[in-house]
Amino acid sequence: MECSSLTHVILPACSLGNYAFADCSNLSTVEGIFTYSLQNKTFNRVESKLTNIGLRGDTIRGKCLLYDYKNIKSVNILEGVKAIGQRVSYCNKALTSVILPKSLTSIGEEAFCVTSLTSLILPDSLTSINNGAFQRCKSLVSITIPNSVNSICNQAFEGCENLESINIPN
Repeated sequence: MECSSLTHVILPACSLGNYAFADCSNLSTVEGIFTYSLQNKTFNRVESKLTNIGLRGDTIRGKCLLYDYKNIKSVNILEGVKAIGQRVSYCNKALTSVILPKSLTSIGEEAFCVTSLTSLILPDSLTSINNGAFQRCKSLVSITIPNSVNSICNQAFEGCENLESINIPN
């Protein structure tokens, strides 16, 4: 589908399929309540002006939702999201910032693997960080992990070669 003139999308509670906005080269804003899972590669292959996205719903799924996306620098996971699924922002090297909600309890396998995040403050509600969640985030310098986390799985921070500080407050 040709949608190069599309610049703004406001969506109701919905599910988005594979490549739903894949060729919308001028898309600058996506607003919506994603109460169902976003499917694989929803925004894949989009070389557009879209630099940030807000995701809302109970669980954010969509393996490779933002895979290798060239422009998206910030992801805001909105309040109410309890879990982030596998590889949501896998290999998105432009991603430098992620805002996580107070409601979040689980970060999925390789959710933010191979991104350019520089620092992380994880919410007090978080209980698990799954395999490779932040693996090979070479720009990651600092992280704050709350006492509520009772499981940090294999390779969660493997390859974070510039990680200088891990803060676990009392």
